[in-house]
Amino acid sequence: MYVLTFVLNRTRVALPVDFIQEILLEQEYVDVPLAQKDIKGLFSLRGQVITALDLRKKLGLSEKRDGRFANIVIKLDEEQFSLVVDEIGEVMLLQTNQLEPLPTNLRVKWGNWCNNVFREQGELVLLLELMSLLETSASTL
Repeated sequence: MYVLTFVLNRTRVALPVDFIQEILLEQEYVDVPLAQKDIKGLFSLRGQVITALDLRKKLGLSEKRDGRFANIVIKLDEEQFSLVVDEIGEVMLLQTNQLEPLPTNLRVKWGNWCNNVFREQGELVLLLELMSLLETSASTL
């Protein structure tokens, strides 16, 4: 399986590329009144309105101070939305035998959204489960 790596609060995370449409750098967002706190806002992409989900807020991480970020645009069926992350890494081929279970010490913070990890250049990378993440955000998209 191919995955895209990215960074959130100095933590390396990966997402399978199956649903990734494209990567965008910083966007200007329109605020959404009364939206959940993890909604960064809306932006237009080639005439489509895209909801931006702030992964830092979604996962209970502190706000990024420098304001730089990237958007991973996801397409599920006919729905499009973006995941706002700190920075984009690389696309890599991940073999099934590289996957390890999520360590016990990470289950409290990441267990709702990750089941597996893998090692890349000696670093632990969390494999994000997109559908698990969206189950708790379904009403916001």
